[in-house]
Amino acid sequence: MPAKGPEIDDPVLAAAIQRITDNKPEFQRLDLQFMMMGDELLAVVCNTMAKNTSVKQIFLSNNGIGPAGAKAIGGLLAKNKTILELSLGVNKIGDAGLAEFGKPLASNTTLKSIAFGRNSFTDEAKASLVQIVEGRKGDDKLALSFQA
Repeated sequence: MPAKGPEIDDPVLAAAIQRITDNKPEFQRLDLQFMMMGDELLAVVCNTMAKNTSVKQIFLSNNGIGPAGAKAIGGLLAKNKTILELSLGVNKIGDAGLAEFGKPLASNTTLKSIAFGRNSFTDEAKASLVQIVEGRKGDDKLALSFQA
C-alpha cells in the first residue's frame, strides 16, 4: 500500500494545489505567505509545482520552513525552469537548508531573484551560496537577498 501524504485541511492551500495542478497560463503568482505549512506540506506543494509551467512567482514567507523544506524547494528548482522569483523570508531555513540551494541554483538559469530575508544564516553559508551563484552558466544573473 503506498504511503499516504499529509492531509490538507486548509481550503486556501487545497485550492492553491488545485490551481498548480490545473497549470493554466493565467496562474502566474503563487502566494502562500503566512500559511505556517511547515516542511511536510511544503513538500507536497513543491512536488506538485515540479510539473507546473505557468507559475513565475512564488511567495513562501512566514511558513516555518526548515532545512527539510529547503531541500524540497531545492528539488523543485532543479526540475522547474519557469519560476523567476522566489521569496522565503521569515522562515527557519538555517545554514543546512541554505546549502540545499547550491546545486539547484548552479544549474537553474531561469530564476532571477530569491529573497531569504530574516532567516538565520552565518556569513560563511551566505558567502558559499553567493560563490556558487556567481559561477552559474548563462548570461542572466540571479539576485540573492539576505536583507531583513
